[in-house]
Amino acid sequence: MEKLGEDLTISDSDSLKKTLQKTVAFQEGAKKMKKLADEFIDREGIGKVELSGYEYASDEAPTQIRLLDREAALDTVVGLPDPFKFITFKNLSELVDYLPEEAYEKKEKLKPVRRFRKA
Repeated sequence: MEKLGEDLTISDSDSLKKTLQKTVAFQEGAKKMKKLADEFIDREGIGKVELSGYEYASDEAPTQIRLLDREAALDTVVGLPDPFKFITFKNLSELVDYLPEEAYEKKEKLKPVRRFRKA
């Protein structure tokens, strides 16, 4: 925010509201600008964009996993030594390793997911 010349000091209810409103506006603007940048990068065939201290790129196209058999998934989770580890689904890709093959399908994504990373 300092780079944009924004003072986001919170000292009372009004400054809190103002700060949150600016934060929402920045988030929405960032989403739109990222989408426009992605479209331009795809159109022009640009691989990686170097920024000051960051890079914007990725070759990763994550695989989507869709469960087809909820009962098999539930039985698998219940049968694991630490079932609560999987309840949050942060470990979904690890859970899939335990599932029978007919209980899920994998779908390869065609487009990479681009992220900002420290250069």
